[in-house]
Amino acid sequence: MHDAVVKALARWHHTLQEQVRLAITSAELTPEADPETIAFQLNALAMAANQAIQLFDDRRAPQMARRAMLATLGPVCSEAHGV
Repeated sequence: MHDAVVKALARWHHTLQEQVRLAITSAELTPEADPETIAFQLNALAMAANQAIQLFDDRRAPQMARRAMLATLGPVCSEAHGV
């Protein structure tokens, strides 16, 4: 089970990083965006939201996570695609 979870999470992190790279290539994010860091941050925020929802029934968690994700992406969003 452990190996399957590790493999699935590795694929997810890879997918997030690839999406950041695609956003850089298509000029949605600036070249300064670090795919590895942004993928880590977005995943961490999603996991925090999931914990808040599952453990504390926090109905505000999705909106708080969304705001935090936008704040994470804001500094590296291109002007044409600002958040």
